[in-house]
Amino acid sequence: YLYDIDDLRTVQDVNLNSRKKSLARAEEIISGAEKSFMDWMESLRVFPVIIDLGKKFERIRAAEVEKAVRKLEGGADGREIVKGLASSIVGKIFHDPATSLKKTASGYDGAVYSEAARTLFGLGAEDAAREAADIDGEAENWNQG
Repeated sequence: YLYDIDDLRTVQDVNLNSRKKSLARAEEIISGAEKSFMDWMESLRVFPVIIDLGKKFERIRAAEVEKAVRKLEGGADGREIVKGLASSIVGKIFHDPATSLKKTASGYDGAVYSEAARTLFGLGAEDAAREAADIDGEAENWNQG
């Protein structure tokens, strides 16, 4: 093939436009990868808390299971032991968050902590409505008593 200068310029323009399109796509890929990397970096902050929670809950479980086993070895009713075990574990896990929520009940922190607890424990709007109705009922009973 024999090309003249105009043909070469046309080829050059086509190649330049192709590279510009490729550059835009590469920038999109890099931007997406950067966001994913930054999200991953941000997520690293929560891992120590998750690990600490797991360790705390495991210590509670182990201690309560040990108590239950001793009671079982002493001849206590297995069904009652299991009920007590479950209740004790729930109570110990529930204690610290409930205490913290009560301490921050008034003011802005109370609202923030309450919303965080709803999110962390998967409590939805229907739970909030039911709780509000329960509180209203409790208040009515209190006022009548």
